[in-house]
Amino acid sequence: MGSRRTLWPIALLLLIGASVFLQQNRALLTVRSTAVNILAPLQETLSGISSASNGLFGSFREAQAMDQDNQKLRRMVDELRRENVELWDMVARQQKSIEEMGFQKANPRWSYLSARVVAWDPSSIVRTVVIDKGKLDGVGPGMVVVSSSGLVGKVLELADRWAKVLLITDPRSSVNGVLQGSEDRTKGVLQGRPDGLLQMRYLLAESKVQKGDVVVTSGLGGVFPSGLFIGWVMEASYSDGQMFHEVIVRPAAGLSDLTDLMVVTNFTPLRLE
Repeated sequence: MGSRRTLWPIALLLLIGASVFLQQNRALLTVRSTAVNILAPLQETLSGISSASNGLFGSFREAQAMDQDNQKLRRMVDELRRENVELWDMVARQQKSIEEMGFQKANPRWSYLSARVVAWDPSSIVRTVVIDKGKLDGVGPGMVVVSSSGLVGKVLELADRWAKVLLITDPRSSVNGVLQGSEDRTKGVLQGRPDGLLQMRYLLAESKVQKGDVVVTSGLGGVFPSGLFIGWVMEASYSDGQMFHEVIVRPAAGLSDLTDLMVVTNFTPLRLE
């Protein structure tokens, strides 16, 4: 009986201690739970900021990579464009060479010196071009200049390395021409007009001339050799009582965009106009 009485106080103390311990742990658990509830949204926010930062820097890196790729593509496109221009220029030159060879074969009695147009007269009335061949290349005063399409003009001024060419469309120019294939060898004089066409004068009223007729040099006057292609009759009109036809000729050579020309070197003009 005495021992049992001794254990009751000890048991009571243990029970009180356990109760206090449980209360302290419950309070600690409550504090932890509250802290978790408070910190959880903050943690989510920080996690979201971190993800957004990573996404932002990732997008920036991707944008940099895309910009570098675009720069490479631009360089490739520029290079392809340059090569394309060079290719078309080479094709154009080969085509010009073929046309020149065709013209030379059609006119084999003449010798030719190839030349390039390097300057144009800016005037809308005076029509001259400058070529890159001169005295030192064998060019002489008054020499005839042609393109692969037909007659262009004659040398007007000379220097050692260049020459100025008076085009047949210049108002100062005068070329004796004939209608090719006409039975009466209808002749006239072609003079330049401000609009880039030619006026064929002094075709007698009884001459048979019509649109599309081919006009070539007649050789009269000794300034141009005979047989060089000048152009086609564009308009032909005649009124009763007139002595001459009114004839407009379109030049065969594209005189507004000349690039490659040929100087006839073995024909010497008898006189200069």
